[in-house]
Amino acid sequence: MTDSAMRQRVLDNIRAVLPRVLNSASDGEERARAASEETRLMEDLGLTSTEALELMLELEKSLDIQIDVEPMEPSDLASLGSLADFVAGHAMVG
Repeated sequence: MTDSAMRQRVLDNIRAVLPRVLNSASDGEERARAASEETRLMEDLGLTSTEALELMLELEKSLDIQIDVEPMEPSDLASLGSLADFVAGHAMVG
């Protein structure tokens, strides 16, 4: 799978699992559906650090990958696009 194909797959899965992660907010599904690559996870979606961890675990499960979070920086969680870049670049299949 090419890097761009993996990145798109990650983006699609982020959008699919975000509503579950944000379900504590009544409008979580609507906000997740409207999210673009520039949507900021913390500021725009109100994602907490606990929810960010839950999102990473959900992505691992839905994509059947392991994500090496050791090199993760706060900027990697800045937006949907930056998270997709990080996950696509640090995913280990299986």
